[in-house]
Amino acid sequence: MAVGLSILAAMVWGTADFMGGAMSRRRPPAVVLAWGQGAGLVTAILVALAVGGLDHLGDPTLVIDGVVAGACAVAALLCFYTALSIGTMSVVAPISAAGGVVPVCVGLARGEVPATIQGIGVVLAIIGVVLASGPELRGAGGPRAITLAVVAGALAGASITFVAFGSDRSAWSTLVVMRVTGLVVMAMVLVVLRLRPRVSRIEAAPLVAIGVLDVVGNLAYGLATTDGLLAVVAPVASLFAVVTVLLARFVNKERLAGIQNVGIALALIGVAAIAAGSSSAS
Repeated sequence: MAVGLSILAAMVWGTADFMGGAMSRRRPPAVVLAWGQGAGLVTAILVALAVGGLDHLGDPTLVIDGVVAGACAVAALLCFYTALSIGTMSVVAPISAAGGVVPVCVGLARGEVPATIQGIGVVLAIIGVVLASGPELRGAGGPRAITLAVVAGALAGASITFVAFGSDRSAWSTLVVMRVTGLVVMAMVLVVLRLRPRVSRIEAAPLVAIGVLDVVGNLAYGLATTDGLLAVVAPVASLFAVVTVLLARFVNKERLAGIQNVGIALALIGVAAIAAGSSSAS
């Protein structure tokens, strides 16, 4: 169950990131992110109300976890979208996904011990994601895009770590606190940058979709962490980069180097090993 939810998170996150990167080449990344946060907040509240998942909003620890997760997530996405707007998508996405190492280290530090085959799968998945960035890091955007991608990865890793902490109490409430925080932060960013979040009707639909997909990914990941080890769930969810790379390959016709194909294959083998370990443990 945990692996399946993590795969779902990777798929929707990867799709949302691809769409966000594409839209950030048409509109300022801050505007794209503001729309996503707004749509995400509405979605999160509706889902939480539907399942009665707002009972833990009075828990101060959960609120702190949600605020930190939300602030880190917004900062990560702002760096990520900016990197995608100036860099090569199939290079930027895998580098950012390396931030999945952060929750893995946290999980191991908390005493989590994956099964042997799962441990092998985690290593393969992480190596695969890194190799998927390819040997050529001088894509459009140069060092700036790479630096932003690294920062985005570190912040994203911190965000999903705190999502896991908050989800121990309630994934639904954590998600709502995250989105409120994200929208507040983005409103401040728009004011500082003097940007107006005006878009055409044609652009509004994909921007709303980005926010909805991001919420689905966060929710799936949060629920996965309550059913599985953080050190196992995080690397699987980090495969969102593979989804983004493949979409860039087939939709934008971005060419992949041979080592990127090897990386994608290793990442998928790693997920298969993690899933096999989960099945044998159940």
